[in-house]
Amino acid sequence: MNGKSEYLLRGHLGSVSCVTFSPDGRQVSSGGHDGTVRLWSAKNGEPGLVLTDQGYFVCGVAFSPNGKLVGSASEDGSICLWDPFTGDLFLTIPGHEGSVNCIAFSPLDEQLASVGEDSTIRLWNTTSGASVNVLQGHPEIVTSVAYSPTGLNLVSGSWDETMRVWDPERGVVKSIVIGHASAISSVAYSPCGGQIASGSWDGTVKLWDLDSNAPSHVFQGHTGRVTSVAYSNGYRGETELVQGGAATKKGDGPIIQYIATIHDDNTIQLWDVVTGAPGAVLSGHTDDITCTAFSPDGSQLASSSYNGTDLTGLFGFGIQGLASLLQLCRKAQIAAANSEFEIHIWDAKGTPGMILHGHTDGISSLVFSPNGQFLASAGKDRTVRLWSMGTGRSLFILKGHTEAVTSIIFSPDSRYVASGSADHTMRTWDCTSEEPLQILEGHTSAICSLAYSPDIQFIASSSEDLTMRLWDANTGRCLARVDAFLAEVASITWVAPCLLHTIGADNVAHVWRVVKGSDGEIEVQLSWRSEDGGLWMSGAKFSGAVGISSPYLALLHQRGAIVA
Repeated sequence: MNGKSEYLLRGHLGSVSCVTFSPDGRQVSSGGHDGTVRLWSAKNGEPGLVLTDQGYFVCGVAFSPNGKLVGSASEDGSICLWDPFTGDLFLTIPGHEGSVNCIAFSPLDEQLASVGEDSTIRLWNTTSGASVNVLQGHPEIVTSVAYSPTGLNLVSGSWDETMRVWDPERGVVKSIVIGHASAISSVAYSPCGGQIASGSWDGTVKLWDLDSNAPSHVFQGHTGRVTSVAYSNGYRGETELVQGGAATKKGDGPIIQYIATIHDDNTIQLWDVVTGAPGAVLSGHTDDITCTAFSPDGSQLASSSYNGTDLTGLFGFGIQGLASLLQLCRKAQIAAANSEFEIHIWDAKGTPGMILHGHTDGISSLVFSPNGQFLASAGKDRTVRLWSMGTGRSLFILKGHTEAVTSIIFSPDSRYVASGSADHTMRTWDCTSEEPLQILEGHTSAICSLAYSPDIQFIASSSEDLTMRLWDANTGRCLARVDAFLAEVASITWVAPCLLHTIGADNVAHVWRVVKGSDGEIEVQLSWRSEDGGLWMSGAKFSGAVGISSPYLALLHQRGAIVA
């Protein structure tokens, strides 16, 4: 493999966000920030039809299994179905609140799945546009979706760092797959349907065995976030890969199956699915790569890229002083704090907007409210500041901490802010007042991380005192204390109302369950932890299990499980 680009397809007037092949491999479809879907010849790269929508960003494209429809997902929450032969708009399906991030056609029947910023998976009838079902369970934005080859299963990936496997007919979750340490950006089924590949912002790609929900391979080597993953059907011999075009097969060698992944250093990495060995690294894109797709026979690969101002360049452009903090808003805004105590705002196209002034010392934390209306900032000047994202006006200056504010977080309903400080305390605030609601005391060192539970019943906090504490968000009472860490907890994330996981400075991940004990008190119980490549299942109970061999029983006991 020489990484040579066969075709470079030009025509979009802005960033190209997504790309896919038609089922027969003859056409390539791409969607872009110019609001168009474009069709191309996979044989020679010649442009075909241009399908024009209302001008909103196109976030995802997909062909129906019979090739008679092209679906496009839009940032305005709608899905358009097109005739790829005439260019006619067949159907417009509204429904999502916020951007639709990804769509997939079912191989079984006239059904389409879509996922979006409203944290839902929605199933649609592609003939009538009627809603078939709404699958709920992810507490955060859903980024990707894929049907199994049989159409009997559906997998979704989310910012909550989990994958969920669904029965699309009954609308129920069959399993929750946990294992990444950051948001999952892309999922793909293997052609046989027995495995799922997932790419994550933690820089890894994992191949999962669906019988055990355990990774069979972990592909490491990325220097940044993995933003897309694609599965090939297998091909023979050598290939020439592309930079926006394709790959051609040569020779009659053994069939090789690859996973292609992209990440934020503008390269594509190929991996051997069987051995897990890295293959060619494809370079040539000068801006962020947004998507990859294999042709149905596995002989070609298409990739799409920004060709305007890319986010990597944007983050360092036009800021006086070092950009020390970055924050993305679900309403397509970007905030960055610099060493001169300023906060700069851009839109997703890279257009500079407001500059917020007010802090008198280094800014340590930035966070957008979930509804996108507010920005909270905090820093060494011991204040928390709330800003209107409509006007840029400072709404409130929240004072009370006696040392630097180290962490801030909004509640899921955007009504409250919690702040943690080097003064060992946390404070909760109403977004309409400058007076604190509660002062939470108990930690004996600086606060590292905070997180509201999805139902706003709890606040979890971590500290340099190597503990995690669970608090009643309504009363401020400490409900539980966890002393199980060898290093400070750098990140806390809730994945369900009673399930949270932590990542420590020692790179050890823990998953915890919040339960009510026999005495009625709240307890935080360890489900599992990872360490040195192993898995601990302290306190996990197996009752009535059959077919577990003696070696596996010994392994479960060794890892702390209780097998009845």
